[in-house]
Amino acid sequence: MYHEVLEYIINKSKRPAYFSPHFNSSQADDFPLKLYNEGLVFRYSAKRYDNMAVAQRNVEEKYHLEYLLEPQYVNEEQWQGSERIQLNYMVMLAPVVKNYKQAGDTLHANRLARYLSAAVTRTSLPQEEKQKYFNLLSDKK
Repeated sequence: MYHEVLEYIINKSKRPAYFSPHFNSSQADDFPLKLYNEGLVFRYSAKRYDNMAVAQRNVEEKYHLEYLLEPQYVNEEQWQGSERIQLNYMVMLAPVVKNYKQAGDTLHANRLARYLSAAVTRTSLPQEEKQKYFNLLSDKK
């Protein structure tokens, strides 16, 4: 029922629908099968498409990730929540790094991996937890 309402709204609006990585799809049955990672968001599509090409284009042309290399400014304690948001970059973009590697594009793979690694390194998480995120870049299954 939940996914039917979402699909109805998407179809009636005739507009692209994007979802946060935090989208709770537990009530949406097969809806997650229609969500495609395009980099930092999921896009709904009833038809399969090459979402990795879109994600790569977003990384190369739209996203400005250089700031992830800069020292983190935390003036207020409540701003520390941004650390967790930056971890989403690793979760969502690690598959893009792997795709670059598979295609033999080491320049883009290494650049993106450097940005993502910096985002994780700068957090105040314990090293064991950071390692879980670094493992997302690993070629091991």
